[in-house]
Amino acid sequence: MRPHFFALALVLLLAAPALTQAKNDTPKPGKVTELTSKAHGRKYSLVVPSAYAKKKSWPLVISSHGRGGSGAGEMRAWQALANKHGFIVACPDMVTATHNRPPTSNLPGWKEDDEVVLSIYEEVSGWFRVNPRAVMITGFSGGGNPSYHTGLGHPEVFTHICTRGGNFSPQQVPRKKEILEQGRSALSILIFYGEKDHPLIVGENGQPGAARNAYDALQKAGYENVAIEEVAGMK
Repeated sequence: MRPHFFALALVLLLAAPALTQAKNDTPKPGKVTELTSKAHGRKYSLVVPSAYAKKKSWPLVISSHGRGGSGAGEMRAWQALANKHGFIVACPDMVTATHNRPPTSNLPGWKEDDEVVLSIYEEVSGWFRVNPRAVMITGFSGGGNPSYHTGLGHPEVFTHICTRGGNFSPQQVPRKKEILEQGRSALSILIFYGEKDHPLIVGENGQPGAARNAYDALQKAGYENVAIEEVAGMK
């Protein structure tokens, strides 16, 4: 598992300054910009590190909030990390991460989220030099749903998936043979959760929770680079 995953786990402890508003012009490095995706006009927050320069390519993180959250709220945990470690981060509003926000089209929520995330990836890659070998989708709690579904479903885009106490369903593992075959070797996946997390994540009464179920399902499906980590004492 690649080392930068563990530095990104510090997201749970950080806070960020107030957001700035902007249209979908090219965002300025070092500030949080509020944008709308080309697909479905979904809101998302974007930070480009203040040290950004075109002479090299930069990692990209797309991060999902949990139930009841928002992209703007999720970004509060990421701005300091993005500037310190030098990566671009986008935080969209996600339909499949929360039951409090209905879809904005007639599509199923998972398909709409897919299209939104991919359109954000294309837009950000058009503005900035994104490293195609370092594109991660991550999510907290309910954000595990779009992280697994979109990340596993698009190994041609994503190189890393990281869930933080994330929800999981076996239906999120791709059924198409070609997607499975590409993702098995192309993706690096980290599942981490707190020792005192919700029983749905850690399990109870001797039954595994979402974290262990995800790990077991991905191992069974043949993914080669999967790790699971329990953070001692953390809720």
